[in-house]
Amino acid sequence: MKTPKQPIRTLGRFASQPWGKVLPVLIGTVFVLAVLPVFAADHAANLVGSWRLVSFKSVPVDGAEARDILGQNTKGFLVFLPQGRMTALITADAPIRSGAHVDETAHRVVGYSGRYRIEGDQLIARIDVASNETWPGSEQVRHFSLQGATLTIKGAPQDSLLFPGKKAIGTLIWERDSQ
Repeated sequence: MKTPKQPIRTLGRFASQPWGKVLPVLIGTVFVLAVLPVFAADHAANLVGSWRLVSFKSVPVDGAEARDILGQNTKGFLVFLPQGRMTALITADAPIRSGAHVDETAHRVVGYSGRYRIEGDQLIARIDVASNETWPGSEQVRHFSLQGATLTIKGAPQDSLLFPGKKAIGTLIWERDSQ
């Protein structure tokens, strides 16, 4: 005579204990905390190297058409070192116009450098030196995605100079520099 199969009990005798329902959550949390730094390290390792700027746009949150922040022929490079340092340099293709006034020097160059770390889909840079005098000593947080040789970095929505009265997201698209 066959004996009926016993149901599988994943926690065995612990399931009936008061803390038995908490144990799976605790085990899962420990696993995530143990594995998360490995994933972050993998992302950081994938960022290491030199990246060439493809576009630097202001994307309105209301869905209006995006505009180039520093002109159509903006150039730039972004470098991530394996030791945790990054440097970015972006140049405008022409003098910046603000209304009727042409400013020959302001905002023609965006540059910064600092230590970086990865937390999930966030790239966080602790800025040491920057062309924006308010950045040194700050942490600049950006969301990023990496698909093959394309790196997309987005800022948080903020008041836009290109779209007065609107919020926009600064979006940079980079390609791995193969030269």
